[in-house]
Amino acid sequence: MGYLKKILVGTKISFLKFHVTSRDFKTVYSDIATSNLKMLESLSLILSLIFGFLLLLSFVTTEPILNSNRYVYVGLFSAMIFIGLFSRFVAEKHGFFILPLCYFFLVCVNVYSISVGVFNDPTVYAVSFSATICISPILFVERARRMNCFSTIAEVIFIFLSFHEKNRSVAMMDFLNSVSFWILSCLLVGYMNHIRVSDFLLRKTIQNEADFDGLTSVLKKSAFMRDVQRFLYDGKHNGTFFIIDIDNFKKVNDTYGHLAGDKIIKNIAMCIKKTFRSSDFIGRFGGDEFVVFMPDNYREKTVSLKSVELLNLIKNTVVLPDSSGFATVSIGAALPENPSDPYDNLFRKADDALYKAKRNGKNTFEIIK
Repeated sequence: MGYLKKILVGTKISFLKFHVTSRDFKTVYSDIATSNLKMLESLSLILSLIFGFLLLLSFVTTEPILNSNRYVYVGLFSAMIFIGLFSRFVAEKHGFFILPLCYFFLVCVNVYSISVGVFNDPTVYAVSFSATICISPILFVERARRMNCFSTIAEVIFIFLSFHEKNRSVAMMDFLNSVSFWILSCLLVGYMNHIRVSDFLLRKTIQNEADFDGLTSVLKKSAFMRDVQRFLYDGKHNGTFFIIDIDNFKKVNDTYGHLAGDKIIKNIAMCIKKTFRSSDFIGRFGGDEFVVFMPDNYREKTVSLKSVELLNLIKNTVVLPDSSGFATVSIGAALPENPSDPYDNLFRKADDALYKAKRNGKNTFEIIK
């Protein structure tokens, strides 16, 4: 009894160790979708070639098994072509379809393995299904519970058909083999998910550390420039460029110390995030300088409203350490001359506008078209 209890406790510890939480899945969902899509495109191409070759052989040979499976090959060849084309031209743009396509692929593979294992030769053990039930669930990154439910349904269908079509001794051996591989599959799904999701999380952490400023959680200069230039690359889209500079920040640092200065920078970054849209690019270029790019905004009125909103929010909420006043910023904004206006030109105009705002007494904004 004590030995059994130890086994159960060990199994529970192993399960918890390799369990992937819903939060982790959501954090790296886009990475999981990309990985599944690439796997789907590769596998559908490989299997379309295999089933296409088998279909061709069924026409040029007199092999009974190939001839009897001809319509199966037609269906699976068509299904693989459909999956490949749909994943390439539709699922890449509409991620919602990736997971259903993965399950459709698994259904096709399991249907084929059941067909071969049960109906081709009822006197032969279904090795193909045992291999499929073990390998297919770990091809994609998916929640273990759902994938194991899918494998269980396939297992139940196979066992039912095996006992219905084969003699009892062969069906019993198929039952033992397939159940053994099904159990192994359930364990592998959890283990492989843990490895893959952990890898995605590690990559995301490294990427975030490289791209985001540790103090303010906005983009670093290199990441901001990369993302904005990528947006402007095709020359068909543009937007408004802001440079935001904290007024008299050196004096604040000298008077109150760097810790107080860091707190002011952090609070101003929070004000900028509240003012601008979640789709806008926000970055920190220097100790006291922030940049914002508003995609597809060409209206001067919107720029003025956003600038006034930010100025008021900062001067009413970001308090100096001794409560003697509030921090203020100066803003320079640049509107694009046309959709192909390059990044460097926008930055130069915004910088000129900022210089003008500083000259005009600070705590204000200027716009250059």
